Amino acid sequence: MMIRCICQYDYPRKQFFYRAFKKIEYFKDISYHLFNEIYYTLKKSFIEKGKMLLKEEQDVESVIIVESGELEMYTEFDGNEFNM
Repeated sequence: MMIRCICQYDYPRKQFFYRAFKKIEYFKDISYHLFNEIYYTLKKSFIEKGKMLLKEEQDVESVIIVESGELEMYTEFDGNEFNM
């Protein structure tokens, strides 16, 4: 019964994550109930400036949602680096 009350409680951070999840093709049709199950198991991380999160063609086993801050994306082609 306590879980039902928690899941029905909406606040800006939770709504931000729900909108972000809906933009991901895999989660676009996710029910709000399933989203709640996922949301309450999320782990918050703080990433140091300059740390590389992913490398091109790296296997990914998680979803990264940036709540605040900026990401820089770049790729290499013919030995040259290009910001995206």
